[in-house]
Formats: sequence, C-alpha cells, structure tokens
Amino acid sequence: MNADPQAHRQELLGVFKITAADIEANRQGQLGPGQKRRLRQRAANAVLIMLGMIAVFVAIIVAVAAKPLRPVQWVLIVAVIAAGLAAAFYQGRRLREALRAGTVERYAGPVRTSMRGRTGWWLTVSDESFHLPVRFWHVGTSLRYRVYVAPAAQLIVAMEPEPGPRLSLSALLATPITFTHTGDELRPFRAQVDGVTLDVQVNDFPAHPPYSVLADGSRMDDLDDWPPAWTRP
Repeated sequence: MNADPQAHRQELLGVFKITAADIEANRQGQLGPGQKRRLRQRAANAVLIMLGMIAVFVAIIVAVAAKPLRPVQWVLIVAVIAAGLAAAFYQGRRLREALRAGTVERYAGPVRTSMRGRTGWWLTVSDESFHLPVRFWHVGTSLRYRVYVAPAAQLIVAMEPEPGPRLSLSALLATPITFTHTGDELRPFRAQVDGVTLDVQVNDFPAHPPYSVLADGSRMDDLDDWPPAWTRP
C-alpha cells in the first residue's frame, strides 16, 4: 500500500481495474461504465467456472467408479450438477440484479480486514462486512476509506481513501482553482481539490443565491459572487 493519499487512490483504481470516471459515478451513487462491463463479465465467468467445476467433478466420479455406474452414483452425479447449476444461477442473478439497479451505496470510515477460513479475506466498515475482492495488502488497516458497494450483489466495486479534515470554504475562496465544464446545466463547473470533487451549482437567481458550492455532492454553502481566485472555463 502506498502511503501517499493521491498515489494510494491511483493504486486502488488500478487494483479494482476502474477509472476516475467510475469513482466519480460512485460518488453520485451510480455504477461507472467500467464497473458495469466488469459485472457483466463476472456474471458470465461465474456460470462458466461453475460449469467447468461440475464437468471436472463428474469426470472424476466416472473415472474412478466401477462400471457400470450404480444408481447411487447416478444420484450423486445428478445432485452435483443440480447444486452447481443452482449456485451459478444464484451468483449470476445477484450480479445481474446489481447491473439492472445500477446503483452503489457508500460506506465511510476506518476499515478492518480479516481472514475467514476458506471464504478468504473480508473488509469491515461502518459495522458492515463484505468480501474483499482485492489483495489485503492494498488496504491500510484502520485507515479511513470510502467503500462503494453494489447492494444487490453485496459486492465492493471500488474504494478510495477518505479525505482528511473537511475542506474549509473560506480557505477555498482564497485558493486559485481552475474549473472545467461538465455539460450539466445545473452544476456546470467542476474541479478536483485534494481528492475532493468540487462542484459549483448555478441557482435560480434572484429567488436564490447565484451559486452553491458542493464537495463530493454535499452542499457547503452559497455564494453571492464568483470568487476572484477561481477560474471558469
């Protein structure tokens, strides 16, 4: 695990095989495009892997059993096939439901990792536990993270280090920040500051203040004028 927060964020993007666009979608409560592709692939792989395991198990039974096969052996083969197909169907259905919903839930705070026998490594955050889909050494124990979970599949789809102390608007107003255009009429201006997504919302003036500032989707405060230190595209 890289100790530098920005480098660690990039490390997690790499091990989860996602992009900054996926994380940005997660911050808005949605699956990103890369995550949707990976869930589709994972659903297909779950079926293929289970079919492969069934084929290997049945082949072993047939190879070692005396011929002709007895009724009890045929019952065992049918039971193995049925159980494998049921497991593949269940796993695939959960992943497809996560895809259809297209949403993520965010858990934030310090995390713990632990080994649970044959089920592998698990991560606990906000008193909830999820199977850890990446190597445990990529996660700093007791560090604070944002953990994004596809709820239908109970699957961690991304993680990022939680920013340090909340950004101060008064400090931001004096900081030179260059915004880019989002193409969104409501929140057309966006910038990244210390790992936090800063949005400027354009309000219905004069009924409301001209601008509102949001950090990672949470409203910080309203502005009556555009700050001189900030640059619009």
